[in-house]
Amino acid sequence: MPQAEPLVQGFHRPIEGERWIGVPVTIEHVLAAGLFKGRHRDPFDRMLAAQARLEDMKLLTDDRALAALVASSGW
Repeated sequence: MPQAEPLVQGFHRPIEGERWIGVPVTIEHVLAAGLFKGRHRDPFDRMLAAQARLEDMKLLTDDRALAALVASSGW
């Protein structure tokens, strides 16, 4: 997609500038995501919540369903 090319070429610059890091998905993350008791069905959101929990990171969201999932997990 030609419109995406400038974004893809410069993708790492702002991430490195903020000193953000990628978090690989591990088996532990997968298992934790599957054990959430909430009704939230989005697997990507469940994975984000599991990674944040296991890696002791804060998860910031304005998604009410995701916030409810995090709240139901006992954090």
